[in-house]
Amino acid sequence: MNIKLIIEKLSDKIYNELNDEETLSIINSKIFNPIINNIFLQLYPYIILLSIIIISLFILLVSVLILNIKDKII
Repeated sequence: MNIKLIIEKLSDKIYNELNDEETLSIINSKIFNPIINNIFLQLYPYIILLSIIIISLFILLVSVLILNIKDKII
């Protein structure tokens, strides 16, 4: 047999097996979900810190704009 034909058949079988619904479910539950959960747990404090900084900057911006408008009116 030709090596190219063997590789093609093997790749087709792997592709079909990986696209099987049961296999996808197993891959998602045992590989992807733990990885995503771990990443989220490690990034969680940084997400909170970033959101606090953005909210603080927005409040500061609004207060500066309000003070600037009041100064121009008076």
